Amino acid sequence: MKELNPETVIFTEVRDSPFTINNILYNGITDIEPGAATIVTTMEDSDFDIYETPHQKYILRYWRLFPCFDSSDRMTETRYNRRYMICDSMEEAVNKYRYIKSVNESFNFINGNSPKLAPLIYADDGMPDIKILTLTIKYIPRPLITDTIDLPQALLSKIELFAKNVHEEWSNKKMTDGWQYGPVFNDQNKCHPGLVPYEELTEDEKSYDRLTALSTLKMAVSLGFKIE
Repeated sequence: MKELNPETVIFTEVRDSPFTINNILYNGITDIEPGAATIVTTMEDSDFDIYETPHQKYILRYWRLFPCFDSSDRMTETRYNRRYMICDSMEEAVNKYRYIKSVNESFNFINGNSPKLAPLIYADDGMPDIKILTLTIKYIPRPLITDTIDLPQALLSKIELFAKNVHEEWSNKKMTDGWQYGPVFNDQNKCHPGLVPYEELTEDEKSYDRLTALSTLKMAVSLGFKIE
């Protein structure tokens, strides 16, 4: 499984109402249950099985009878407690199954292990709602640290020329792709207010180009190249 630094998001939906997970619309909990013609693979532990959905996703399902608050005898119950783990492949589903078995055979819906199993849906036959655990993967930029690198003064005096060239390269690429100047950004019509000569840019825009040029030069030095 991928090593991620996720933020977990939990939300509740009515069992039969539509919900969206990873940009796929499911028309209620029945949309992730196996159909009559679905091939279901039962794992070594009969409480787990794996099957493919019409959305070309694989479901690792954990389902078993659980005692209600008024009963401690599971054998007399017909109410199921279910967890559905949505996977992109059979391999991912099997890996999640192995992970669960290695950690705890009876895992809880929300615990320290849940991010590695998401997206995950929890449904209880006795409850009108389902709980859905999803992940928001937060992108954390990690640029190379070059603060301690000093560039020759003669080179620093030319940063404005480097910055201007950065803008020229960007503008050339945008125009080659069909973009043109427009006072308001418009993605559909390919209009961009930044397609003007470097001298007409705002100071904030120029600062971006300077930073790009400066960081590129410093990175070259940090990789062992000499600028004399």
